[in-house]
Amino acid sequence: MTKVKMLFEFRGRMGDAVVYPLNGKMCMRRLPTRREPLCREMVEQQQRVKSVARLYRAMKCAGLSGAWELAEKPAGWSAYNLFVQRNLPVLTGDGGIGDFRSLVVTEGGTINDERLEINDKTLIINDEGLTINDEGLEINDGRLVVGWSWEGGYAHCRGDDQLGAVLMEGTERGFEMRALEVEGGLRKEGKAVVRVPEELRGWRYLYCYMKSVAGEYSRSVCVDLQG
Repeated sequence: MTKVKMLFEFRGRMGDAVVYPLNGKMCMRRLPTRREPLCREMVEQQQRVKSVARLYRAMKCAGLSGAWELAEKPAGWSAYNLFVQRNLPVLTGDGGIGDFRSLVVTEGGTINDERLEINDKTLIINDEGLTINDEGLEINDGRLVVGWSWEGGYAHCRGDDQLGAVLMEGTERGFEMRALEVEGGLRKEGKAVVRVPEELRGWRYLYCYMKSVAGEYSRSVCVDLQG
């Protein structure tokens, strides 16, 4: 900003500058140059960054921030940095989630350590409280039965690890995650009953994880309740 002395009062634009009074004096300020419009790739990356921040807030609201605080990270990284690194590639250019099964809701306590992994035999099993039809999942009385294989032979898996579960839904306002009540769910039991409140029974994506007595987490596993 430059102060100018003028014999007559003038205010307004002069070329690429603007003249205006300030504290009884006339001042001149150069106008900012016009920025080039962002390319499509930059706009899409901005949308991804905004969306991953909303995802992180939703994850924290579900009470899962401890999984990211405890996870092993490169020097100087925060829990948020690790969350972004894991999940930014999953987001699309419009800020949506391209692959819900690849979304990581909880991260393991240590990298390359499978001691809390649910394992590849995790599945949804039917009983009188659960029916699946062409319209997707219907939960009678809000009971969702989750089963998995437990033979005691998986490296570092402990029988007293506890199953945890959250439901997730995407809306125009962002993303929501809600922790669910789990009955049973010790790894050695191989089965848990997850209670789904009535207001959440249209939500599609269930994320399950194991948590140890010491507070360590496994990486989450996604179950598409309509797939």
